[in-house]
Amino acid sequence: MPSAGPARRRRCSPTGVARRQGRRARSNRRRKARARVANLHRRVRRQRCDHAHKTADWLAAHHDVICHEALRITNMSRSARGTLDQPGSRVAQKAGLNRSILDAGWGVFLSILTAKAESAGRELIAADPRNTSRTCPSCGHCAADNRVAQAEFRCLRCGLDTHADLVGAVNVLRAGLARRDAAAAAWREATASRRWRSHGCMHTRHPGAPNARPGRAGLVCYGNVIDVTSARAPASLAWIALGVVYVLWGSTYLANRYIILTVPPLTAGAYRFLVGGLLLGIVVFAVAGTRAFRMTAAQFGTTALSGLLLPAWGNGLVVIGQQHVASGLTALLIASVPLHIVVLRALTGDRPRRATVGGVAVGVVGLAVLVLSGPSEGAGGVFGNAWWGPWVVLLAALGWATGTFATTRLPVPPNPFALAAVQMLTGGVIMLVAGAAAGERLDLAAVTAESWWAWAYMAVVVSLGAFGAYAYALAQLPVSTVATYAYVNPVIAVVLGVVIAGERFSAMHLLGGAVVLLAVVLVILAERRAPDRRGALAASRS
Repeated sequence: MPSAGPARRRRCSPTGVARRQGRRARSNRRRKARARVANLHRRVRRQRCDHAHKTADWLAAHHDVICHEALRITNMSRSARGTLDQPGSRVAQKAGLNRSILDAGWGVFLSILTAKAESAGRELIAADPRNTSRTCPSCGHCAADNRVAQAEFRCLRCGLDTHADLVGAVNVLRAGLARRDAAAAAWREATASRRWRSHGCMHTRHPGAPNARPGRAGLVCYGNVIDVTSARAPASLAWIALGVVYVLWGSTYLANRYIILTVPPLTAGAYRFLVGGLLLGIVVFAVAGTRAFRMTAAQFGTTALSGLLLPAWGNGLVVIGQQHVASGLTALLIASVPLHIVVLRALTGDRPRRATVGGVAVGVVGLAVLVLSGPSEGAGGVFGNAWWGPWVVLLAALGWATGTFATTRLPVPPNPFALAAVQMLTGGVIMLVAGAAAGERLDLAAVTAESWWAWAYMAVVVSLGAFGAYAYALAQLPVSTVATYAYVNPVIAVVLGVVIAGERFSAMHLLGGAVVLLAVVLVILAERRAPDRRGALAASRS
């Protein structure tokens, strides 16, 4: 019998068997590792798909129009390096961005969102993403240097300082809505033109048909954010609106002084907010319909809470304090609202800048001077000069600050005018109940003409005109610019009190008021240089 060859002896030897077993064990381990990785990827894919479905469901349920970036998904897998003849620029940044977009599954999410938006009857608009994070939403200036860092945006022209993603989102939304309006105008013109030609006329467009502005439609055909931003209303209108805010809100303290001469303070404020809220609600209903008043339970809770803190607590205590405090001094004390907001932010975990803390410290000194200076000749309120009057006004300022701070941290309705209308109605009802509980009785025969005119001015002109001007200015100008009313309004109130009501102030009162205004200026300037701060600095008004 022939003997086994060398190869067979090696395979049958203990060493050969051990090698084969080792290779099988390593192969099994690799197969199991690949299976674990595959299971992990399937789990991550299911989780991402679930998140995409839930996010798309929420967007389709809460928004009628959804604008998104028209990203070219197929180009995301291409190399950002370019060629030897034309090398790419900023290769690392582009490659990292492409990987992030692909890893997030943007194409899958957009497909899901498209299907859900179509089934829910929502509009999905794609906007050109070019320059959306470089173009200032306030002045329209577009430059690469506006992007100071990946997450920081600072306009070189107007000084707008905010988060770059917020700028991109605002510009994408604005470009999408402009494209939608242009398409609707073009469709109306085409419809009117067909209707006019069907009557046998030679004209190509009905003279009364809305002008679709073909040039404008061409600009926004692909959501060109630069042309849309630069085509906004003139900046002079925004500054006029801000001037209206200065004058109207600065005159509220003097108007309150004349109202409470013959009308109980809580009752006067209650009917003012009820009438103002009702008028604003009618305007919102006429313009936006009942959809504007749709709120979730959380949004309505925030609205009711802000109605308690802003109109009821804030304005109610102001008119009570004005019975013993001059209107100008009241305005100077209310100017401390931004200081209260900074303190509330610090208590909730935010870490203000050192300049902000220094401004608050200066403001505390100014408030101490105002409160502890005591009465002066001619500086009293309507019914005298009680020691507790300034403290009540400071408590009202705390209510304003708390309400303003709460609306920046809690869910609110998407329509700000509907929010303000429900706020005023809620505050009016609370003040009416509080006035009745306090024993206030309105004697119409005793109300003077001055009180009637002042009350009508507050209920109609201030409640409608001031808030509309404030909303327009806030949409056109930087927030830090609009926030300047916090220290302009007190100056106007002091001037009106001296000129019209004959109020007089001591030197200490003027010094304390100047210190408070200086503190507010320091805080607003410090926050203007902070790119990502939550919570508005200026008080909300109704």
